[in-house]
Amino acid sequence: MLRDILDKAIEFAKAPISDKQFISAYNDAVHDLAMLYDTAKARESRSIVCNDNTALYPLSEGCLKIERVLTSYGNYFSFYEVRGNKEIKFAARDTYTIVELSVPAKVASMNDDVDIDGAYHKAIAEYAASKAIVKTDPNRSKELLANSAADAEIANKNIRRANNPNRRVYAPRFR
Repeated sequence: MLRDILDKAIEFAKAPISDKQFISAYNDAVHDLAMLYDTAKARESRSIVCNDNTALYPLSEGCLKIERVLTSYGNYFSFYEVRGNKEIKFAARDTYTIVELSVPAKVASMNDDVDIDGAYHKAIAEYAASKAIVKTDPNRSKELLANSAADAEIANKNIRRANNPNRRVYAPRFR
């Protein structure tokens, strides 16, 4: 999968890009996308047994945000407090399932698996191409970076739209 994104980046840059340079740009792009959009973050679900409602329970390393907390019955629970994205404190005793959002794991080699949605691949390729030609062709680099941001925004909207089964579709009013 990374080879396909690299091939797209080379096509956009119209210049060769080394694997090392691409991996660095890929990790930067994924981090930037994760900071901007929740749909680009990695989701991790785990259970916490709360026996003491005054205790603080540790969150996973690199947790950016809690997406949802469910009780043992599967109901949403909103009576909790997060401290510095490191610890969570619950108001009642129960077994909770928490869904944490974090930055996807960094890629170390071209053989690693990618954790990000496929809708972002074009934006990542444009970002990597932009970083590869920033010194040789700065105007083209700025153009690719702007295209990358626009494509990432479109990908985010498409992912959100596809994942919302209860969305309302408005019909035009005719008079």
